[in-house]
Amino acid sequence: MTKYLGIDWGEKKIGLALGSSETGLAVVHGVTDDTGYIKELCKDDDIDVVVVGELRDKNKNFDEFVDFLNTLGVRVELADERLTTKMAGNLDKSLKGKDDAVAAQIILQDFIDAKLRK
Repeated sequence: MTKYLGIDWGEKKIGLALGSSETGLAVVHGVTDDTGYIKELCKDDDIDVVVVGELRDKNKNFDEFVDFLNTLGVRVELADERLTTKMAGNLDKSLKGKDDAVAAQIILQDFIDAKLRK
């Protein structure tokens, strides 16, 4: 079984989702601004693959974040994240403030779905 962490990166907050190949599902985990938390999450939950929504525009801080993820001993995959935050905001108004976590869930679910189709 492969365990996944989905990430919707932002300058101020980072949306997180968890998933596995066993269930084929991604679920909202939360929002953080702490890379130390991400490091501990990867360790404590035995994450195998981190799937990060890739920015269309170059951003030095995003590149540094990806470099950080590459130090965690997990495989890092970049995935298309266009419109995921907007889609997340349209899904459920009760999740207001958690759009980034829902966006991470969408990114990760798309990735898992693509893997399962192979």
